[in-house]
Amino acid sequence: MAAATHTLFFREGDHICLFYRTVEEQLETLATFIKIGLDRDECCFCVLPDDRGQQLLSRLESMGIDTRNQVSRGALVLAAAGDTYLSDGSFDQNRMAKMLESSLRESLSAGFRAFRAAGDLGWAACDPGYCSQLPEYETLMGQFYPGRPALGLCMYDTNLFSKDLLRTIMDQHQIALSSADNARRTMRVRNGSAFADIIFDSEAPSLFHYTVQKDGSSEFITVGQERSLASALATVRSTLRSHWSA
Repeated sequence: MAAATHTLFFREGDHICLFYRTVEEQLETLATFIKIGLDRDECCFCVLPDDRGQQLLSRLESMGIDTRNQVSRGALVLAAAGDTYLSDGSFDQNRMAKMLESSLRESLSAGFRAFRAAGDLGWAACDPGYCSQLPEYETLMGQFYPGRPALGLCMYDTNLFSKDLLRTIMDQHQIALSSADNARRTMRVRNGSAFADIIFDSEAPSLFHYTVQKDGSSEFITVGQERSLASALATVRSTLRSHWSA
């Protein structure tokens, strides 16, 4: 499928995670995620490593976005971890949640139709104490976004964190994106203790394979394939709703 078009299917209230292996992989999804928000007149707030903000701006410029205008009108806000997650010199998840709440209110007051946040969590990798707080923080974020005119994209460099931590983080997101290689990607959609994996492969761009199963079980509730991501998402979401309410 076309690069990062899966971001078109993210909705207000979604708490999403991107597990990326390279900066290029991150920017591909992030730039499309931000462009969609700007096109929809949303306020887009990004927390990135110092060397990556300019790369994002360059990528957006190549996509036809006048980044100088978007920044000047407050539609595109770039920040660093030291000004957000670590604004008082340490990580306080409740302070971060309050900051997002305030940014959401300010965005709506300024006339934007919604608030779209994206944050790279790589700053936590250097401190085991910060890493230990990430699951609780992601649980808090999973409670923050649903029901609000906002959506959030958390980004984790898989080279920096343990596999056990990344598995825990994945389970705390409604939607998680990961990739085994440059050709194949997986979108995991979760509802309670059941989840679905949708696999899309650049070598078979018109087929979207999916499986649905419960946590702790190797048996599938259902398997199948669809000709579009929209159809695959509709199918697995319906299955997850039916299973969770049963």
